[in-house]
Amino acid sequence: MVLSELYQPIYNHPELYDKSSRPCEDRLVEIKKVYHLLSGKLGRPLRVLDLGCNIGYMSFSLASLGAQVTGVEVFEYNTDVCRLLAQEHSDYKVNFELDKIENVMYKL
Repeated sequence: MVLSELYQPIYNHPELYDKSSRPCEDRLVEIKKVYHLLSGKLGRPLRVLDLGCNIGYMSFSLASLGAQVTGVEVFEYNTDVCRLLAQEHSDYKVNFELDKIENVMYKL
């Protein structure tokens, strides 16, 4: 399996963070604020749909907070990475689907 580009950091592999082309921590800080606010208001963990999840950095980060996450990605090599990472974090409620965003949106 070969990634065409390491766009996001690979979750929980800090040794590879500096090789990614897009840092995610700046966005994750803001997403976590919203997650905690909404989760606290509802009194429960959230269900999250991560459309265009790439290699799952945000999906895994939210799952680590207790979210039930479904990541959708169009590139099979990215979902392969996500599924491998999911094996490392079998206690997370996270799964990944290979599909186009528009297909998923039509199903909703």
